[in-house]
Amino acid sequence: MHYGTGGRKSRFRVSAARREALRLLGKKGELELDTDRGLAGLEPRDRALAREIVAGTLRNRSRLDFCLSGLLREKPESLPPPVLDVLRMSAYQLLYLDRIPAYAVVSDAVELAKDSGVAGVVNGVLRNLARRSEEPEIPRSAGDPVGWLALNYSHPRWLVERYVQAWGEEFTQGLLAANNLKAPLVLRDDSADPAAGKLQRRLQAQGIDCRAGRYAPEAVVIERQDLNPAELPGYPEGLFYVQDEAAILVGRLAVSPSAKRIVDFCAAPGGKITHLARLAAGPTLLVACDKSRRRLARLRENVTRLALDDLFTVVAEARAPAVGPCDLVLCDVPCTGTGVIRRKPELRWRIAPSDLVSLSELQAEIIEAAAGCVRPGGVLVYSTCSVEREENRLVVDRFLAAHPEFCLEDAARYLPAEVVTEGCLTTFPNLHGTDGAFAARLVKRQP
Repeated sequence: MHYGTGGRKSRFRVSAARREALRLLGKKGELELDTDRGLAGLEPRDRALAREIVAGTLRNRSRLDFCLSGLLREKPESLPPPVLDVLRMSAYQLLYLDRIPAYAVVSDAVELAKDSGVAGVVNGVLRNLARRSEEPEIPRSAGDPVGWLALNYSHPRWLVERYVQAWGEEFTQGLLAANNLKAPLVLRDDSADPAAGKLQRRLQAQGIDCRAGRYAPEAVVIERQDLNPAELPGYPEGLFYVQDEAAILVGRLAVSPSAKRIVDFCAAPGGKITHLARLAAGPTLLVACDKSRRRLARLRENVTRLALDDLFTVVAEARAPAVGPCDLVLCDVPCTGTGVIRRKPELRWRIAPSDLVSLSELQAEIIEAAAGCVRPGGVLVYSTCSVEREENRLVVDRFLAAHPEFCLEDAARYLPAEVVTEGCLTTFPNLHGTDGAFAARLVKRQP
């Protein structure tokens, strides 16, 4: 069996999937695996493999480093980042993807590392790892349960420490495990009567297994992860929008039948404002604001596909809104995104404790600005895709303390009781099978 070495040109050509996976693992910031142009240019099979390698490597990063540390003379993190990425992604394939030949993984890894000067090390480490029959067990330490949880479930220690302090070890373990599961594809049925099941029948007629959501009548859940939503029946004619059930619930909490002027201050890519457009009763003016022209362009594409003629887009900074009194104002604010880690595994490694401070300050500024745009008797909905209290209930509590003209309306009036905590929408992946989300409905009192 030939694995190749760093000393001569390999006779194996690196697969496009692995080359793209390495590029994505080296990117800074948020990954968009569904819309990345590099991935879009691959054959479907290569695209699926690249996504699997990237997501799997990120979900299991700490475990992979633990495996590699027993084969390296130095700590994994002391290696150049590109080399470490090659080792991690290759170790993931060898340990978790049993249908991929070891020789292909190792040969491609050596070729990808050939300019690093340590291709020989990569070759030796991966050949030794390929000989192992199973992944080494991570020993528990009675004196450091946080350390074991962080390592075994590949989450940063500071985040695990927070969760254990807030909810205890058992809940935290369940949450970390849920974060590492592959999230289902969830569609928001935008037909005139979602309860009639038209979308589900069309999908099933194409041999696609699906089921209704647990909490929202619009939600259609598909467990397969290898489907391209744009290729599903009903997509071209705007029959559905890809949106997790927790996010759908935010729209259900926000809906106000009498609202005729609705604005979303952080609207792109458009999930919540397009849902409100579907739920609106009668003629309604909807304005979608976002400071990013690029993200607004994506929103406009969705608006066109969904044929929403009464929805307008505006480039605007949420902290300085240029709108008059509105019946409904939605603030789906920027946040750490810890509720969607199962969909965006890179988030756990990208965020830092300081982000909680800076983002909570930004969130407070946005909700403060939004308050001035709500007419008496109108509604302000504050939402995040975070499970952090600093970004959720504490922001709302501070706002209410400073604004007695607003009151919290119980979310249980609009949503199933199972997803309501302390009067607010509150979901967790391990409890509800949805993304983690938070939303509060605030009503401005009449004078």
